[in-house]
Amino acid sequence: MSVIRLATAVLRWRRVVWWTAIGGAGFGLGWTSISDEQYVCESSFVPHLGPYSRGAERIKIPGVASVPLVAWPEALEGPAFYEELPRLRSTLRKAAAATYSVNRQEGNSAGTLPEVLELSGDAEEERLEAAVRWLEKRVEARTDPLTGIVSLRTTAPSPELAAQLNARLLALVQAFVAEKRRQRGRMIRRFAEERLLQAERSLRQSEEELKSFLTQNREYRSSPRLQLEAERLMRRVQWLEQLRLSLDVAYQEGRLEEHRETPFITVIDSPTAPVEPSGPNVLAASIIFALVGSVIGTTAYATADRLRELGACRSTPRPSDR
Repeated sequence: MSVIRLATAVLRWRRVVWWTAIGGAGFGLGWTSISDEQYVCESSFVPHLGPYSRGAERIKIPGVASVPLVAWPEALEGPAFYEELPRLRSTLRKAAAATYSVNRQEGNSAGTLPEVLELSGDAEEERLEAAVRWLEKRVEARTDPLTGIVSLRTTAPSPELAAQLNARLLALVQAFVAEKRRQRGRMIRRFAEERLLQAERSLRQSEEELKSFLTQNREYRSSPRLQLEAERLMRRVQWLEQLRLSLDVAYQEGRLEEHRETPFITVIDSPTAPVEPSGPNVLAASIIFALVGSVIGTTAYATADRLRELGACRSTPRPSDR
């Protein structure tokens, strides 16, 4: 259909377009009037992704390149992981099971998220699952690729609940990262401790061998064979001493990370209860429903008019049938 034919159709059925637009706008106005107000709370944080958190994962062995102490997924250190962490079902499930307090007309109401939202369900597990599905639609997170700042956005029917949900998710992210870092520190500490004991035993044994050799061969420099043997024993002692020092550094760093109490994320913008609701937008909803209503009404009227024309053509006898 060309633009001219479309404009002609609109002018021809302008009353239909007008009334269907009014009906759509009225429907949108009624829909927004019965819809609950939605409040949005935003916060932002920066994860600590430095060499301090990963420095103990590798150890420098004398004479060779550094090797990893423990295998650890690199995905747990990237900004994309912190963007997905607040939206994981396990995180949302813990957030749904937490206790919240909201202000109502009849007074303050406290309880888990299914209780505060008054979600229906025969069993507690069903209500908790419904709360998780509710959160999946109302929790958003995004990462700035330039700064690495993660923004967290929560939407709820009350400003207090939106802020409490946001704060709860930040606490769950902090707790998850802290537990994983402590777990990694524990693994590094145990691994380095075992290898450190072995290195110390080997070092003492090599030192005893060198001591015994020097005691029995005081004039070893006069013999090329004895001199080579002495240098070999000395190199082994030096190598084991360097290995012991490297393992001791890894052991101490693992202990520090295992018992670290400092935050693993820095909150830039703390969650605060929003003052004004963010939706629903009455004007935008009325315009959208008015446009949709006019299009649907005009299409239906044009289709019916076309069908009437086809029916009239079929009922008119042809000249050859007379």
